[in-house]
Amino acid sequence: MSGTPTQSPSLRARKKDKTRRALLETADRLFRDKGYEATTLEEICERSGISLRTFFRYFESKRDLALFENLRNVARLREGLARAQTRADVLDELEGLYDFMAIEFENDTLAQDRLKLMLNEPSLVAHSLLLDVETEARIMHALDNPDDRDDAFAM
Repeated sequence: MSGTPTQSPSLRARKKDKTRRALLETADRLFRDKGYEATTLEEICERSGISLRTFFRYFESKRDLALFENLRNVARLREGLARAQTRADVLDELEGLYDFMAIEFENDTLAQDRLKLMLNEPSLVAHSLLLDVETEARIMHALDNPDDRDDAFAM
């Protein structure tokens, strides 16, 4: 451990995190109670105490809000693949990420509820499958070309 103290997040970063969490928690509750399709962005924003305009600073759509964990894991994967220098590094990054996600999922009942929601909503299943296909393409590219960073991480 180095002797340098770790900085705590700025007030602005803490406020942004608090707003993001409020949106996620409110959406999770409404999706569970009313269903994904019956829940509106306006309702999520009203119950979260933020404007619709502010919502779009955090999420592109209601779908991205519902698939937040999936999108976060794709970002983690991209970061891991960006660190990898060799094919073995790519495999190590994948193993570490999938182990982390499995443990996180096993211990997170909210994530389990989100998965149930996603599996019951055709539009969410479709988008999740699209994310999976794109992710698998990135993995294959990284395995075949560990030195080529540009194509593997383009969205």
